[in-house]
Amino acid sequence: TRAKVTQTLEEAKAVEQQVEEYLADAEAAPSDAAPPAVEASGDLTHASYSVDADGVIELTLHGGALEPRTIVLTPMRSEAGIEWDCTGGSVPLQQRPVRCRGQAVPELQE
Repeated sequence: TRAKVTQTLEEAKAVEQQVEEYLADAEAAPSDAAPPAVEASGDLTHASYSVDADGVIELTLHGGALEPRTIVLTPMRSEAGIEWDCTGGSVPLQQRPVRCRGQAVPELQE
């Protein structure tokens, strides 16, 4: 349900914070493992997570109809600091908060 997805995204903010702190201190994330200051994987209430070498967080939901759907949180550098794109993954759009739905590309009509 959307409530579980929203709760999972809120809980993931602690992991986002760790990635942001690491990226703020580093020129670039290392290419072979999760950032060293960040736990590479773990569990939240309704999901497990993993962090890759670029600081991308993949949330895999568990329990209920959304198992094993994912939401991918991608850090993007901007003038304001690190912003998070949460439009990736396999959770259906209607189950995501508005900020994580992205822009649908209309299909071309032939």
